[in-house]
Amino acid sequence: MAKIVLVRHGQASAGTDNYDRLSPLGRHQSALLGEHWKRIGFKAEYVHAGTLERQQDTAIITLDSAGITLPLHTLPALNEYDHTVIDRLFASGKTSDMPENLQFSDYCEIMARWRDATPQILDGAESWQQFEQRGWTAIRQAASNLGPRETAVFFTSGGVIATVMKQCLQLDFDKAMNKIWHLYNASVSTIKLEAGRTILLDYNTRSHLEQTDDLKLLTFI
Repeated sequence: MAKIVLVRHGQASAGTDNYDRLSPLGRHQSALLGEHWKRIGFKAEYVHAGTLERQQDTAIITLDSAGITLPLHTLPALNEYDHTVIDRLFASGKTSDMPENLQFSDYCEIMARWRDATPQILDGAESWQQFEQRGWTAIRQAASNLGPRETAVFFTSGGVIATVMKQCLQLDFDKAMNKIWHLYNASVSTIKLEAGRTILLDYNTRSHLEQTDDLKLLTFI
């Protein structure tokens, strides 16, 4: 069976001048994942990451810690939606750059406004409908040539992983929002491809972070 492994980036630097940069904790989370992969003898044939700094650096740190020397292929469709644009268009005071103030209900309201926006309101910005399709479409295309025992890894973001789950599990919008909100940094989700079917093997796995008993490693930013 072929496998798709989805990795969410390590903790970003919310509240700083560069949200996209991994925080020191995010770099540590990425290294811990790589060390875990090295211990268990994890193997892959292809590795992809979005163009975002936090995705690229998570991939580089993880692969280095794992001792994996595969080329890192860049796949822009793995990028998260542009939260600065969505916040500007649809937030009302509380934004994604203020995670300590943003509640789940606030986030769902922002995302619902984006989902329901007309082309005139979007004014050229990516629609929710475009976003929810692009990640899974690109991942399936990149994995289409996988052999029956090969694995492809995709370093991406919470929104993309949640929309992949939405497509694979036929989730409604509210459940997809719940997936985005509760996805851990540097967590791993695995999908099996078999006879034209997609089968979810695990989701939001973070045992590599829990082994240290340091709860500060379990973050969502």
